[in-house]
Amino acid sequence: MVGCSNCSLRIDTSRDTVVQCDGCKGNLHVACTGLSKDEYTRVTRNKARALKIMCNNCDVNLNQLTNIKTLIQSETAKLLAKITELENNIQIISNLNSGTSSELPSSQMENIIAELNERNIRKTNIILFNVNEQPSAMSKDQRFNKEKGEVTEIIRQVSSEVAIENINIYRIGKFNDTNNRPRPIKVTLSNESDVHKLIKNANKLKQSNKFNNISVAFDRTPRQISYYNELKEHLNARIDKGEQNLKIKYVQGVPKIITLN
Repeated sequence: MVGCSNCSLRIDTSRDTVVQCDGCKGNLHVACTGLSKDEYTRVTRNKARALKIMCNNCDVNLNQLTNIKTLIQSETAKLLAKITELENNIQIISNLNSGTSSELPSSQMENIIAELNERNIRKTNIILFNVNEQPSAMSKDQRFNKEKGEVTEIIRQVSSEVAIENINIYRIGKFNDTNNRPRPIKVTLSNESDVHKLIKNANKLKQSNKFNNISVAFDRTPRQISYYNELKEHLNARIDKGEQNLKIKYVQGVPKIITLN
């Protein structure tokens, strides 16, 4: 006679109803598994079954493996993000160095490094356009709190998955109470993935009665903006020549003209 893998009490196979653990193959009292009568019938009748039996020890080990798998997936995602960032940096250097010799002057290399650093700083930012400014009768703190509350509401409208606890906001440009067009708001988020969630789902604002005039954009450097404008001119020129189904799409963070299928 052997012991039950769960309760450790002896099992008399001639008298006790038992099942086998799918992990360690040890025997278990059916009563120790929590199986219903119908489940026990399914387990004993079907050899190729979806219902798996695990003793307590194997169940703990399985949970530990699941946690390890989740950790590996998380670290893999971070590694892939780093690889994407390196690929983007290589693309940036390629664009900046297009048509020049392989030996870069020190000044040009410094410009490249400065550009990479600036893009890295901006990658957790978004820019919101057309968010109404508060009147000058309010104090600076009152305006800030009011606008931060509205920015939080806008973010919630776009995605409930984005962390809003530690966001930081500020207006771009000097305050002018007579300006009819509100200054853009720069929003700093917790991480880059939140930025992409908001950009991807920004069209949800068009469905909102309150925020349908608000637009969301990446926080691009002047060089990125200039490159995008040049690309847009090139796109329009190709369309004027009769090419169809063209659009600008970001591929690994770099805008490119692609042909739609």
